[in-house]
Amino acid sequence: MLAYYAFTGAHLVMIVGVILVAAGITDAIHHFDGHAHRWWPGCGTAVFLLGLAACGRACLLDALTPL
Repeated sequence: MLAYYAFTGAHLVMIVGVILVAAGITDAIHHFDGHAHRWWPGCGTAVFLLGLAACGRACLLDALTPL
């Protein structure tokens, strides 16, 4: 069950983070000289790192459990 969480839930969070970063970059390109939303790339990076930490923690806990 831990592997299921690590490779579905955490990766889904990481994908959402990548989508937020891509949306922020697209918004910045379309509003290059104007008013772009700066929080999209920052929040996307934070969400991605949160998913990466959750995946790493789940994999570490799975490796530490005895067979």
